[in-house]
Amino acid sequence: MISSSLCKSTNSYCRSIVFHEKEIISYSTTSSINSNETISCLSIKDIVLTYFPGTTPEKFIHLCRLKQIIRYKPDKSTNSDLSLRLINIQQLDQYWQFFIQQLSDSMRSSGFQESNFTAKTLTRGYK
Repeated sequence: MISSSLCKSTNSYCRSIVFHEKEIISYSTTSSINSNETISCLSIKDIVLTYFPGTTPEKFIHLCRLKQIIRYKPDKSTNSDLSLRLINIQQLDQYWQFFIQQLSDSMRSSGFQESNFTAKTLTRGYK
């Protein structure tokens, strides 16, 4: 289920995983509270582009705040893009139905059709 490919970094890595039937890049980072704790995260930008292309990262972040989902930055000791904003995969999975409900309503009201969503995500590749 998880195909792993290491990214260029020193103390952190990323890999391609399958999350809710789509391939996406997972990042590992450490908690600022407990540096021994490794957290598996997804990029907010990747989540929006892959699962909710009819919405904006800002709207997704607003929903994360409502559910008090912690956002992370990549470890500074890595060569990762420090502008990435990451969220814990476990927290995202916990509230997945909430995001589906909130963001699919906004995609429908903006005239976004589910058939377009499927076609767009199938042609987008991460490797």
